[in-house]
Amino acid sequence: MTQTESSISARVVEAVARASGADSQALPPLHEAIEPDALEALYAHASADSAERTAPTVLFSYAGYEVSVRSATDIEVREPTVESAGSTET
Repeated sequence: MTQTESSISARVVEAVARASGADSQALPPLHEAIEPDALEALYAHASADSAERTAPTVLFSYAGYEVSVRSATDIEVREPTVESAGSTET
């Protein structure tokens, strides 16, 4: 999938780049952390009829950060906490 400036995938990469101070091109491919097409599809369906649908929050690790996606425009990036850094859950 080609990332466009309006895609959720591109927004995730840019948010992590800002948080890490790295160039977005220097980050690993997003598909190594999560399936970008599935992420796009999940929020495309939720926003198509937002009055009746609410997308779930998607949490995943990417490039050493915890990423939380709540909507197409609500993306939060945090450094991992001590508890989650030692977690073996996937």
